[in-house]
Amino acid sequence: DFGRAGPYTYLVMRLIEGGTLGDELHGRPLPLARISHLTGQIADALDYAHRHGIVHRDLKPTNVLLEGGDRVFLTDFGIAKLIAGGAFTGLTAPNAVMGTPTYMAPEQWRSEPVDARTDVYALGVIVYQMLSGKVPFAAETPHGLMYQHLDQQPTPVRQINPALPPAVEPVIRRALAKDRRARYASAGELARDLDQALNFPVRLPEQTVFDAPPELSDLPLDADLA
Repeated sequence: DFGRAGPYTYLVMRLIEGGTLGDELHGRPLPLARISHLTGQIADALDYAHRHGIVHRDLKPTNVLLEGGDRVFLTDFGIAKLIAGGAFTGLTAPNAVMGTPTYMAPEQWRSEPVDARTDVYALGVIVYQMLSGKVPFAAETPHGLMYQHLDQQPTPVRQINPALPPAVEPVIRRALAKDRRARYASAGELARDLDQALNFPVRLPEQTVFDAPPELSDLPLDADLA
């Protein structure tokens, strides 16, 4: 609901008391199963918004509310942009930079048009943070962050958290591609690939060493095994 009471304008929304994803991130990785679970729900919400022509533009952990620890609500569409036309397509002035610097895609820094892949980039930053406990880019000033988002590649996430399956690296690279054409076309695609990567064995098949059973390795080379 919404309305006015005296000098106040108000919104009535559901009370979510489980805190935010930001409350859960304290410089350490989250369990892999939880990362997959949360990413899938965030992606579902983003895909729903994108199907309705809405780009969030300010996706970050503090805008991900948690209910009961497991159910995700995506909130704060305050600077969301309608990309399918409508009365609010002129919400921001030309060349305006909107978003939170740590999670902004290169096209936002360049004040270019945004689309669903802009939110995919921000989701990639959040996934990187959940996997490693750190954001891919950090600087003391917005200008420093801008340079990194535009021109630098993040540290491979497995250099920070070597326990991760190798298959996560190409997922992160694609999610954080500087050129949006190289990114996932939808948040759901990113979530599906991440789920598969996190369930991939840490040791690739070619890395596995098969040891012969002791009773066979002790036999003479010319032993008849038939």
